[in-house]
Amino acid sequence: MPNFRRADGLPQRIVSLDRKLEAAVGKSIVSSDTALYWRIYKSLGTAPVGNHGQLLSSLQ
Repeated sequence: MPNFRRADGLPQRIVSLDRKLEAAVGKSIVSSDTALYWRIYKSLGTAPVGNHGQLLSSLQ
């Protein structure tokens, strides 16, 4: 379970914050979630749809 919580108290995965965090720190963000999703997409030979951080965007 992640340590980050949304305003309504539900858990929030870091993968959904990658772009914001990368913009704030000026570097790529690699969390365990992001690395897991990257490996899954890479194994399936596909790419995620939507706007993501640099690691997941590298699959497109």
